Amino acid sequence: MLEHLIGQVGLATLLNTRSTTWHSLDPSEQQAAKDSVDSARSLMLANPTLLKRPLLDTGDRVVVGFKRDEYAELPH
Repeated sequence: MLEHLIGQVGLATLLNTRSTTWHSLDPSEQQAAKDSVDSARSLMLANPTLLKRPLLDTGDRVVVGFKRDEYAELPH
């Protein structure tokens, strides 16, 4: 599922660099996650709070973060 999410929205959108978990990482781990999808994937699997939330996969579209306008456009 993580591969699908990265493929749909990209690593920069998915990786929560504002979280407490991110700030508790060693700077070398942070840089590795920014430079390498493999490193970022490993960190996100070990620390799920590194995924931005809310995270919604409708099957047709992936929405990361809450944006009222985007949620309003989704089919009901």
